[in-house]
Amino acid sequence: RAGEALAKQGAHVAHAKPDIGGETMMLSYRAILTAIVSLGFPQEMFETFAAMNDADRKLVADGKDVDGAAANRLRATARFREVAAAQVVQQAMKDKLATFFQKWDAVLMPISPVTAFKHMQDGDFNSRILDVDGKPVPYPSLLMWISLATFLHAPAIAVPAGRTASGMPVGVQLVGRWRSEDRLFDYAAAIEDVLGGFEPPPL
Repeated sequence: RAGEALAKQGAHVAHAKPDIGGETMMLSYRAILTAIVSLGFPQEMFETFAAMNDADRKLVADGKDVDGAAANRLRATARFREVAAAQVVQQAMKDKLATFFQKWDAVLMPISPVTAFKHMQDGDFNSRILDVDGKPVPYPSLLMWISLATFLHAPAIAVPAGRTASGMPVGVQLVGRWRSEDRLFDYAAAIEDVLGGFEPPPL
């Protein structure tokens, strides 16, 4: 709907994507993000995680915890060289995104794999499960669609794009060139002119 709205307003809309691997981007993104978040951990907690490094590395190496609690503890206690390696990947992807934006003004894409869902109290960030079109999907997948902007520091704007069949509001995001936020506002306004702005659902 959002793509069609832009086309109606005169924009050239086509399927295109930067030459960036999503899985590699997520691994590097979470490596840096978790290392930053862990700076706020209590020292005792950090030391407990660090003491589990050898066992956690074996679990991950054996494929028994590729992206669960053990992998998360390793990211939280990552060594400088491990974080720096992820930053090298980050910069290479920024360069690829810059090349992409030599041809395209913006990327129009989802914000998350689901609309708003019921609050989850059980489990933690790594163990919770989302229902995506009837299929179980790990909760951390919520980071996937936002990673292009947040990991690569590109400007982004969220835009209302109608509702699902059940009436839940749907948003899309426009990710654009660095220092070109004004163009994103133009595109967002063009979408809203066709689809209308945000209307809160009935409570």
